[in-house]
Amino acid sequence: PLTYFCGVGAGAKKGVIIKDTSTLEKLSNCKTVVFDKTGTLTEGNLKVVKIISTKAFTGKVLSLASIAEQYSNHPIAKAVLKANFGEIPAGENFIEVAGKGVIVEYANDKIICGNKGYLEELGVKVIENNEVGAKLYVAVNDAYAGCVVFNDTIKKMAYGAVLELYDAGIENTVMLTGDNERCAKAIASKIGIDEFI
Repeated sequence: PLTYFCGVGAGAKKGVIIKDTSTLEKLSNCKTVVFDKTGTLTEGNLKVVKIISTKAFTGKVLSLASIAEQYSNHPIAKAVLKANFGEIPAGENFIEVAGKGVIVEYANDKIICGNKGYLEELGVKVIENNEVGAKLYVAVNDAYAGCVVFNDTIKKMAYGAVLELYDAGIENTVMLTGDNERCAKAIASKIGIDEFI
């Protein structure tokens, strides 16, 4: 029993709360560990690395995204606002759909920002690009305007933590992310994660 209590106590000192001693024993038989990507394996400090726009919206994509995203608390919204150096006008009738995107009205236009699936769901024909990174797609009045590409920094401890898990007998690691497949694959392979979803 003393070994269990020491294990639970040692975990608590490192910020890991273990429900009880039987849970600690179950962990000894664990063969798969599943991680969330943003904020767990990566810093969660997204940075805008590229802006892609259609001809009609050249130089306007970041401003449009800022107008729509200024009301959201999502990490992508915060990164958009951080990259914008101009004044952001107020929009109206803000709608946020969790895990998909946002819609806002501005100057009699409807600005939509979100993932590719969300824009397509709303009838926007999205132009795909091969950039590596998380992407925020932007449309105005159902016309595709462009895309903002973000990158996140991998936490230094992530590399060693995954290796230590394998050393401790873990057989499989999985990363969960909302990023596109290309971005997820790049991060998983850098860290040494077996699978990503």
